[in-house]
Amino acid sequence: MGYDYKILGFWASNRPDLCLEFSKGRDKVLTDHGINKVAQNDDYWHTQDGVYVLLLTDKSSQYVGGIRLERKHTYTTLNLQKDLAGHEEVTELVGMYDDYVLGEVCGLWNAKAILDKRLSIFLVRYITALTRNLGFEKILTFNASYTFPLARKVGGQMVKSIGRDGIFFYPTGAYKAGVFLFDDIENHPHASKFDHAQIFILRENPNQNREENVGEKKFKIVYEANY
Repeated sequence: MGYDYKILGFWASNRPDLCLEFSKGRDKVLTDHGINKVAQNDDYWHTQDGVYVLLLTDKSSQYVGGIRLERKHTYTTLNLQKDLAGHEEVTELVGMYDDYVLGEVCGLWNAKAILDKRLSIFLVRYITALTRNLGFEKILTFNASYTFPLARKVGGQMVKSIGRDGIFFYPTGAYKAGVFLFDDIENHPHASKFDHAQIFILRENPNQNREENVGEKKFKIVYEANY
């Protein structure tokens, strides 16, 4: 069948070539938003064990979006630990899950060409659906305020112990941010009714072709997860 978009999932260490495309695409987005190279994506995760990547392509095979899931190892730190190094509450939060397979969903990006399509939800929903299949037990996300609704739709609960009732400023005082916890990725009890149903459909059959709706727009999306 023809499709409008394809979401390809893979372990980073298996496809360093596609990891490079992910990083190039995300860096371009950050540059477009005036964020300097220091804060941009780097390549440490391209060969790191336990990193699962989703890459979004359009029907012309152009890379137009992505998101990734990184496993916490004893020898690694999560992105949010690096970004929020001055917050002792973050160290305590991560330490609470030393006995679990903990991961962080991070690196969400969309190319300028698709910003008006509102496709982020499909990346977020798909990676959420795959977390348990990939062997994770607990998930954290570090969100800018404009992505709070995405985190909540798929079941994230704001961690209130960080900042003021869960809200703090990052990277400057002009931007609000928060950390979300997905404590039960077996049942996803806090996801919206619609997203809960979609998460389980994708978990039970990760490889499928679907017609998805965003408002009045319809998109044919191919979901392909390689374990």
